[in-house]
Amino acid sequence: MTKVIFCYLNSHFLGLHLPVLSYIIHKVTGTMTNILFSRYRNCNLDELAERLGKDYYEMLAIVCTNVAALANELEEDTAHPSTVLYTGMAVKLVEQVEHLVGDRQKNLMPYLLELDAKKKEGHNCLNCSGRCHVGHAERLMNLRASHDSIKRLLTQLDMEAMPLHRDIEYPKAYKILRNEMKEIDNMLNEVFYIEELYLVPKVFEAQKAINA
Repeated sequence: MTKVIFCYLNSHFLGLHLPVLSYIIHKVTGTMTNILFSRYRNCNLDELAERLGKDYYEMLAIVCTNVAALANELEEDTAHPSTVLYTGMAVKLVEQVEHLVGDRQKNLMPYLLELDAKKKEGHNCLNCSGRCHVGHAERLMNLRASHDSIKRLLTQLDMEAMPLHRDIEYPKAYKILRNEMKEIDNMLNEVFYIEELYLVPKVFEAQKAINA
């Protein structure tokens, strides 16, 4: 999206200095992104958790399953070494994505719902025996650490997305695999944006409200 906008701006504002162009691009892309994800911005913590679960975590799990099936189908195809290499890398990346998604579904989601419930009932961790034993600070640290993992995954996906050559006839399953990996790339970008911009601040706010 940024590349398209930059090309458009470049053709209309050739006389502007680079800092001015950069500022315009930042403002335009920021506005468009806010519009796209506005449905998440105003959610309560429990609503945001449920929407992330349905819109992203569950969908990522489905796409990962599709990739595994496609990779299995392509496993015996050795006609194109690049196909075999990319398929192997895709499987490894999907395993990492599945780990991230699984951790969110099994650990993060229940914690977010519990945290939101405590906030709504006016819970105060200072009055708890044993301070709840929930590990609030650790949960937030783990979420932020997982964002570093997502950044690394996105970098790997970008590096390993080799171009398709027009003079080579690729298996249909391979083309579908490439599309599925691009879908994973897009969803991870969106998950990272939503979690970093909306989820982390809401978690911090809820933790502060209950004196966690």
